Amino acid sequence: MSSIARILLSNARHHANSTAVESQRGTLTWSQLAARAGALAAGLLERGIRPGDRVAIVSSNCPEFLELFYACAGSGLIVAPCGTRSHPEELRRYFSQYIKPRVAIIGAGAEPCLGSWLEDCELVVSIDSGLPGVPYADVLVEGGRLSEEVDLDAPFTIGQTSGTTGLPKGAVITQRNALSSIFSFVAEHSLQPSGAYLIQHPMSNVPGGPGQLFPLPKAARTVLLPRYEPKLCMETIQRYRVTHTVLVPTMLHDLLHHPDVDRYDLSSLTGVIVGAAPVPKKLLEEAVARLGEVFVPMYGMTESTATACVLRAPDMYPVATQPERRLRSLGKPTAGIEVRVVHDDGADVPWDGASMGEILLRGGNVVRRYWGDLPENQTTWTGEWLHTGDVATVDQDGFLYMADRKKDIIISGGTNVSSVEVEEVLRTHPAVDQVAVIGLPDERWGEAVTAVVVLKESASVEAKALQDHCRQQLSGVKTPKKVIFTDALPLSGMGKILKRELRRQYVG
Repeated sequence: MSSIARILLSNARHHANSTAVESQRGTLTWSQLAARAGALAAGLLERGIRPGDRVAIVSSNCPEFLELFYACAGSGLIVAPCGTRSHPEELRRYFSQYIKPRVAIIGAGAEPCLGSWLEDCELVVSIDSGLPGVPYADVLVEGGRLSEEVDLDAPFTIGQTSGTTGLPKGAVITQRNALSSIFSFVAEHSLQPSGAYLIQHPMSNVPGGPGQLFPLPKAARTVLLPRYEPKLCMETIQRYRVTHTVLVPTMLHDLLHHPDVDRYDLSSLTGVIVGAAPVPKKLLEEAVARLGEVFVPMYGMTESTATACVLRAPDMYPVATQPERRLRSLGKPTAGIEVRVVHDDGADVPWDGASMGEILLRGGNVVRRYWGDLPENQTTWTGEWLHTGDVATVDQDGFLYMADRKKDIIISGGTNVSSVEVEEVLRTHPAVDQVAVIGLPDERWGEAVTAVVVLKESASVEAKALQDHCRQQLSGVKTPKKVIFTDALPLSGMGKILKRELRRQYVG
């Protein structure tokens, strides 16, 4: 398997003057992209940063973000991205106490995230003016060249993911993982050399995989937007004739309901990957009516470098004739990955559409460990099989259906929110006695973070005060959109809060 740097340098030779990146900052050809990535790698190495060192990046989407992925791929440095919606305290816990990067690269959108964690980095590099650190341009060393010979099984990026402890973990993504996932995407989605892939979701999500490097094997174009905005998205698709992009259901809903949606020509779209949560049939029907049969629902996670299952076109179109249950399916395994659904004893569940078990994944794109010496490294993998923590059924035709989540992860607006992390913050409020955080169905967000709270005896507090308390320590997406007060929480015989009962109670 060729390294990422080798493929990039090949593109720079054979497609030197072809457009690689288009953004609000201008255009980069493949030769320019390779040269800038090499210059960045050389500049970091000259400043004493060594292979295996972590390079944190907190920025909105920009060409420099992409350059860093390629620079690290050809130097042995490790990219550690984090989203710009993170709270400074979250970054302190994640970076200063866990990942321990030597370098921090910060760009537009990072201002609210800056805090004490930045002081723990030896080198701070600023992409945009007005931010602390050495200017990005001053770090580049002209003439630097990427190394094509790297260890494909060494860490390449660290993908932030949430788990049962509520504290973020870093999934160690190797180049082999990333390349396996990228080529799986290429096999599943017909991106051609003439195509254009629009990145508008945060580039910190599942870093280094198909979410950022999908166009690499075909030398297609990457079109970058700093963030998702429905009108800007439509303008960009029309202007650059975008063929592929990723939309979570919330993004799709907002685009379709924008008052100017009929003003734009979106006919260039041929593949819209829909991830993070199933698309309601009504929304999917509306989307197909406007844009055609271009939507491809996918299931995956950071630990599988984004890919695991796909609901392919023959299994979902025409939408009107498909039962809603099929449209809510996770689909079948993507190219190059094995999927099992097993009981607690490890035996496969029968394919009867009713028996529930945990989803296990194995394949070249599946990571093998978390960063550091975490207990989850011993419990999340059995040999090469990843225990996802997701509970599913399998029907007689081999389609998987999500039944529950062992990890208590809420998917709100396409972002994974750990209910445990939110609960830990709410418990620090002096008026709170007990709390359970759940996700409730929401037309726009998919799931709305909802706190069900029991107050201490004689205590009184308004919902807004609890939300404000969360905002002081958590990002906006993790702050409960709704607070429900109750006298008691449903408990099991062992005293465990029964969140399934809460969901049933409040969903109706």
